[in-house]
Amino acid sequence: METKVIDLASNGGTQIISGSTTETSTNFTGGLLRIHEKIAGWEITGKLGTLSGEADIYLAQKDGQKGVVKYYRSVTRPKTEILEKLKGLNHPDIVILYDFGLYNDRFYEIMEYAEGGALDTRNADGSYRYLPLPEEKVEGICKEVVNSFKTCHEKNIIHRDIKPANIYYRTLKTEEIDGGDGEEKKTVYSGDDVVIADFGISSIMDDTEQLHKTRTGSRTTGYAAPEVLSGIISPKMDYYALGITLWELLTGKDPFTLDNGKRRNDAHLIRDTIEGRIADDILSKEPKLSNKMERLIRGLLVIDPEHRWGYDEVIRHLAGENVEVEQKRKESWSFSIGNTECTTLEALGSVILENPEDSNKYIFRGLLASYLENLYPDIVKQIVQIAEETSAVKDQDNGIMKIAYLLNPALPLKIKNGFKIQNLDELIFFLKNAPESVIPQLRDAKSKFYTWLEIMGYKDIAEEIKKLPGIFSGGMGNTELSGKAEVLLRNKVIKPFKLAKYADFELSTLEQIRKVPRDMQMRILTLVKEKSYEGLFLPWFELLAPKANASALLTEYFGLP
Repeated sequence: METKVIDLASNGGTQIISGSTTETSTNFTGGLLRIHEKIAGWEITGKLGTLSGEADIYLAQKDGQKGVVKYYRSVTRPKTEILEKLKGLNHPDIVILYDFGLYNDRFYEIMEYAEGGALDTRNADGSYRYLPLPEEKVEGICKEVVNSFKTCHEKNIIHRDIKPANIYYRTLKTEEIDGGDGEEKKTVYSGDDVVIADFGISSIMDDTEQLHKTRTGSRTTGYAAPEVLSGIISPKMDYYALGITLWELLTGKDPFTLDNGKRRNDAHLIRDTIEGRIADDILSKEPKLSNKMERLIRGLLVIDPEHRWGYDEVIRHLAGENVEVEQKRKESWSFSIGNTECTTLEALGSVILENPEDSNKYIFRGLLASYLENLYPDIVKQIVQIAEETSAVKDQDNGIMKIAYLLNPALPLKIKNGFKIQNLDELIFFLKNAPESVIPQLRDAKSKFYTWLEIMGYKDIAEEIKKLPGIFSGGMGNTELSGKAEVLLRNKVIKPFKLAKYADFELSTLEQIRKVPRDMQMRILTLVKEKSYEGLFLPWFELLAPKANASALLTEYFGLP
């Protein structure tokens, strides 16, 4: 059976689907490497996908052995100190790194090909290939992963990005089963022998170092341990991320989705992580886990890294030993602003937002931080940082707003015409259906709208909107501004077609334009010719290729005369 490779990177990582393929006449792989091109002796045989603009992933071979080439975009380079430690490391639970270096001024890594793909790999219909997994399978995965941690941490390497997308099956097995009731046979996949991969944001620690501050690197919010959110990293952060990952493997569900089906925003996740609410929250969801798995996850999600389970505790627990889990004690407290008494962080955030003048002295004189210091030390670090940064630029109003939302991320943002928004979906709705309520705030560089976006974890999007040419001078019309702002708020991922059979077709990179269905290509060209923002294709294209001749480039991509 040949390997069919398709790009489902928007679902989290490279996706590899087994099945028969049809050869094409072109050697174009969709990126900057071509089939049969050689890099460090490895011959490119196909493209596996794209990793969120960071790198292009190719399948390659050398001396009959398959490998994967991760070809970084020009602005991205991993830490060579870590790669030097990993190169040639022959560990059963860590992906093998064969080589790395520069090729045509772009950094590359060449690593082993894990045939089974990532644990969160999805099938063509969007369903998970492997998840959920039975508990005995997850126990085995857990043992292999902590075994890899042990070796990495002994070599002073912290992975920093453990999640299902970065844990791979080396082997893949398929089985054809009867679909029943006259339906076609279904292919059932199973994998074995896991390895951890993608050390792109890993950290090196000194031999004597247990904890240290960092200002670099990014993490997938939700998998980040509480101490990481205060800039502290240590080996125990990998174990916290493993706790979240195990729940996801066992349930096949997104641990950060609310009961209403919407995903928690970053501010919510950060606050709940710091307060230690995550374990109770995910373990209260269906399906219920066994006592053994629940205790394992609780041990890994302990707030204090000193008491969080590590290698020894996990192995002892899986062997049947009774290992203690530190229980967080909840203390009652009360803090008053003006005449309002607050006994929860949510109430405190609401009062601060509604009473900025009364709150000013409590925040900027350090009274609030002093009171909460022993109760919520990690949150207080953020309060102090926000107060210092905004005081330095005499922007206390935004400082008050940031602290209010830090304490209560569920607070709505008030926009024009009395409307309120609580998440990105609602913002996009009003931008599409009542643009007059949003556009004035888009055109005000000092608007609280941009502060709210930053607080909600969308600082990069806020900065991109601010950089739109003519947004503040009036040089950009409202229609163009509304369209381009919506594209940015959608993280440059659009579904341009209303036709039912193509309603789920997505575009996130220019390369994907080549995949536009043949019967919709003329529709795209017409929208461009008429300068129509319908379906958001034109503003999306102009953002991704601002200097390109749209008609000429599309004609080339579509292979039209």
